[in-house]
Amino acid sequence: MLLLDAAARYRRPWTKWKAKPYAVLGSCLALSGAAMLAGLEAWWSVTIVVAGAALVLEGLFRLRRTSSASSTTEPHRLSR
Repeated sequence: MLLLDAAARYRRPWTKWKAKPYAVLGSCLALSGAAMLAGLEAWWSVTIVVAGAALVLEGLFRLRRTSSASSTTEPHRLSR
């Protein structure tokens, strides 16, 4: 349900910022449940991996966003 809620929130610009926590929490819970059903004894490690992957992806997206924004605001210099 949380993943569906995140998908619905992501479609609207005014609720897009709320979609990310729901998506991360929903994927943590879904993958933890799948790990328990698969018989993985260390199911709690799945939540750490998902949270870490979410942080890395967020950092990469922000890095790409800031680098593309800074390249468009820099003045172009003509070579002589």
